[in-house]
Amino acid sequence: MRAFVPPILTAAMSLTACLEGYRAPPLVDLEAPETGTYFVGDDLHLSFDGPVSPESLTIRVFADVRDFEGQLPAGTTPLLAACTVSNAPCGETSFRLDPDHLGATITFDSAGLGKPDVPLLLEVGAGLRSESNGARSGRASLFDFQFKPLMASEEDVAFEDGVYIVVGQTTMPVPATLTLITDFVATPHGDIEMVGAEGDELEGQPKNTTDPKQIKVDVSDQGFALFIRAQVRETEAGERFFESAPTLVLLRLGPLSIQIVQTRLTGKVLKDDRGHDRIEGTLSFEDILLDSMNGQPPFPFGPGSTTFEAVYVDPEDVPTGAPRVCGELCGTVTAQCAPPEDFPGEGLCDL
Repeated sequence: MRAFVPPILTAAMSLTACLEGYRAPPLVDLEAPETGTYFVGDDLHLSFDGPVSPESLTIRVFADVRDFEGQLPAGTTPLLAACTVSNAPCGETSFRLDPDHLGATITFDSAGLGKPDVPLLLEVGAGLRSESNGARSGRASLFDFQFKPLMASEEDVAFEDGVYIVVGQTTMPVPATLTLITDFVATPHGDIEMVGAEGDELEGQPKNTTDPKQIKVDVSDQGFALFIRAQVRETEAGERFFESAPTLVLLRLGPLSIQIVQTRLTGKVLKDDRGHDRIEGTLSFEDILLDSMNGQPPFPFGPGSTTFEAVYVDPEDVPTGAPRVCGELCGTVTAQCAPPEDFPGEGLCDL
């Protein structure tokens, strides 16, 4: 006589059998530096959750030209073509697998891909194979990175005052787009004070838009303003490099509190096609702490980074209610806005 097995139990047994036969592909991560940013001369180190087969490990480097979906357009030409541990060095790039096959180290030429520049993308190719179970990854992994100069000139350096739209996208702790409508005021020496209000895209517009006509200040109870100090210095190569002081970002989203610890903005200052200043850089942090306010310790997500861009806004297009360093510090933000007592610095607004 055949025993009757309820359908739900049959499904559970089938799922268990599938899981028992499942072979997880390797997971790869780009280890974040302690300060959140790489200095010229630093190595990049990949880590794997298990030993990988050397012949399956391939890297490429691209300019960060991802589209609105975060993908590289088809046909994008790499700055570093397919490089493996067996054919390295690849030009001036050194690539070596750790003896235990649990990681790999990449060293770039400090005058080439390793120089202070705009953010770049490191791709670990699809097909990375686990030595323990033979499973292969089905898709490539992308990581952004950027180098900052070891030393910079202390001479005066110009930076264009005004409002900029600052946009960055992150997947930690959840996929999100950070948009800040940010006023920059600089001294002749390149010291900068900034206040940024959270911006929301207008209905039907892309979340990562930098068009000020498509963005409004978030005046809801989840809107916030940030106060940041930074500097622009000239590198030995005569280029301008931007770096903010480490900042604690504290956000409250309903019942949740989010702390972004030691947040930094670093980047190269360029000119856009209109002749205005523009920043292409990296937003990094040492930890994200998610607190559900239930008496338990906050959950740490660890360090990470994402790229950002800062685009100059013509004065007539500045969104209504934007905060100003030398004016209404909070603009129309009322929920989460706490200017430091010494902000802005003495005499800054008299320049």
